[in-house]
Amino acid sequence: MKTKLSCKKTVVGFCLVGLVAGLLAGNASADITNRVILVSGQLPQPGQIWVYDFAATPADVPAESALAGQSDLDTTPQTADQMYPSEPPRLVFGAGL
Repeated sequence: MKTKLSCKKTVVGFCLVGLVAGLLAGNASADITNRVILVSGQLPQPGQIWVYDFAATPADVPAESALAGQSDLDTTPQTADQMYPSEPPRLVFGAGL
C-alpha cells in the first residue's frame, strides 16, 4: 500500500510530465514550407450536372418514401418569404479563410 508521500511524488511526476509535454507541444512550428500544386490553370467544365428534386414539405414526400406518414414531421405550412425569398442565397463557404 502506498504512503501519502509516494502518492504525492507520483502526482507531482505526472504533473511535471504533462507540463513538459505541454511546453513541447506549444512550441511546435506550424510553418508550411513545401506545397504541391495539383492543378495549374482553370478547371475543366463538368460534362454533366445532376440536380435532385428535394421535398420541401411533407406533402411533397413520395408515398413510397420511408419518411411518408411519420407523425413527427413539421407540418407547418411555409410562408411566402420561405418559398420565394426576396434575397438570393449567398455563398459563405470561404468567408472565414
